[in-house]
Amino acid sequence: MAVTVCYVPAMNADPSGAGRLLPSFLLTCSMLFWGANAVISRAGSFYVPTTGLAFWAWVMAFTLLTPWAVRPVIRQRRAILRHWRIITVLGVLGIGLFPQFLYGALGLTKSINVSLINTATPAWIVALSWLCFRDPVSWRMVLGMVSGFLGVAVVVTQGRLSTLLQVEFVLGDVVMLIGIVVWAVYSILLRYRPSDIDSLALLWAMIPPAFLVSGAIYFSGVFSPWRFDPVADNLVFLAYCGVFPTVLAYACFNAGAKALGARGAGQFLFLPPLFTAILAVIFLDETFEPFHLISLLLIFVGLYFANAAEGDKT
Repeated sequence: MAVTVCYVPAMNADPSGAGRLLPSFLLTCSMLFWGANAVISRAGSFYVPTTGLAFWAWVMAFTLLTPWAVRPVIRQRRAILRHWRIITVLGVLGIGLFPQFLYGALGLTKSINVSLINTATPAWIVALSWLCFRDPVSWRMVLGMVSGFLGVAVVVTQGRLSTLLQVEFVLGDVVMLIGIVVWAVYSILLRYRPSDIDSLALLWAMIPPAFLVSGAIYFSGVFSPWRFDPVADNLVFLAYCGVFPTVLAYACFNAGAKALGARGAGQFLFLPPLFTAILAVIFLDETFEPFHLISLLLIFVGLYFANAAEGDKT
């Protein structure tokens, strides 16, 4: 079963040279899983409200993950209990709150608004890293963020400036802005991830406290009325969501962020909109336009400069 690859060996922070390849690969996989999820959501027949998706996908993930995680969790139970505070905080922020804010925003505003606001996440990570830990900010990092932002802006506006001029900001945009700040805080706190707990056990331990927050938001109907239709199509879709954009994506992101640091990992967050566009071309018969190529080049130039900036610290 695919969930078994959730275990990722411990990696030292701020690797250099070839040591950056594995965490970069893991982060790219994480972004691919999140980008593909948008395409699957559009292509499939799914009738769970957006906030329900954020909750039930993790219920499915926890169910699928438990048989594989039970042995390492039992083996590392003392370490889990010893670090319960940071595990709870990470679970509440990254799994409980952020998906609810993301999907809640999608139900209150346009997807282009969500995509554009989401491009500010790397900047928030860099700013909070500097504010909380005085991590230095180099010109390469700034150039990387600007290039990545332009790359995402090109793909979500389809290369038309008029699309940006037509954007109207509403309540859902405020919800998304809160969401990206939550993710930025989660990302910088990953530096405190317990080193004596492996990725599989850590992810499993993060989910139960997240249920309390995510479930409260979902069942309260704060973003949309809650419902769930347990038909075959929904269950199959949830099985997919319970593995790829949840378990595998979070395991890869956590490991990559631990190795490259929050700022280095944050630059990869420019990739999901691009992956979504490319996969839509492949699977939804959409056309590959020149702006896709321009976006691709800008984002990868941004990743190059951002990773070069992190490599300069080693």
